[in-house]
Amino acid sequence: MKNNSDLDKRKKSGVLIVDDNPADRMLFGELIDVLAPYSQGEMLEAVTCEEAKKLLEQYQPSCCLIDYMMPGANGAEFIKAIREESHNQHIPVIMMTGEGDEKIAVDIMRSGAQDYLVKGDITKELLNHSIKSAIQTCQLQDQLQYLAHYDTLTGLINRALFLDRLQGAID
Repeated sequence: MKNNSDLDKRKKSGVLIVDDNPADRMLFGELIDVLAPYSQGEMLEAVTCEEAKKLLEQYQPSCCLIDYMMPGANGAEFIKAIREESHNQHIPVIMMTGEGDEKIAVDIMRSGAQDYLVKGDITKELLNHSIKSAIQTCQLQDQLQYLAHYDTLTGLINRALFLDRLQGAID
């Protein structure tokens, strides 16, 4: 696990697109609104999950677009793997699938994605709306997490978190 000083060195970037199909990567890159705040910075692309993990060690993307069917692993497994790293827990993720299966959609959302899109239905408006929505959802989840553990007036940890940390220290 990396310490906070290592994580602070990660560069902010635009959107990370993880897809083994070069035509899809190019299409999604073209559909992303270049004037939007989330697209500011270097656009990142990865062909495999391993390549994406290496990029996530160096960069902090504003959002990740991940293909569900990847060589060697599916996107849901990849999300679970990157969420184990504390510095990747708050990155908005949108999963893209080739088919709109309800079972797959449930698996995707349970894995920690903020949204999923069917590749054949993606338009510029839909993709950019989904990215904005995923980023906002992540920010709201972070805010809710903070409010659940910290006092809003003093900024100190609340009783529940204090007792949890105390128990951890005792153990």
